[in-house]
Amino acid sequence: MKTPSIHLNGTSGDELLTQVCDVVHGLNQALDLMAKAAPHGRDYYVQGDDVFSQARREFDDRVKRIRSVLKEYEEIAMAVSDRRDERLTRL
Repeated sequence: MKTPSIHLNGTSGDELLTQVCDVVHGLNQALDLMAKAAPHGRDYYVQGDDVFSQARREFDDRVKRIRSVLKEYEEIAMAVSDRRDERLTRL
């Protein structure tokens, strides 16, 4: 995965880290909201026996995709933080 470089002509390390951490925070909020909106059997039973199970699988797949993106952004945040710290120690 490609991660940003920190240099004089680019976005500052602090700003890059803030931006990426904002995304991490937003994705965590999205996961919290998704958990509150998880499928419940009472909302599906009138549609047939297998509908709730399918809805649950679809929901779990959506959560898995968000968690995957979250993990990538956490890795980006670590890389930016490390590069920022390296740059600060050189100054």
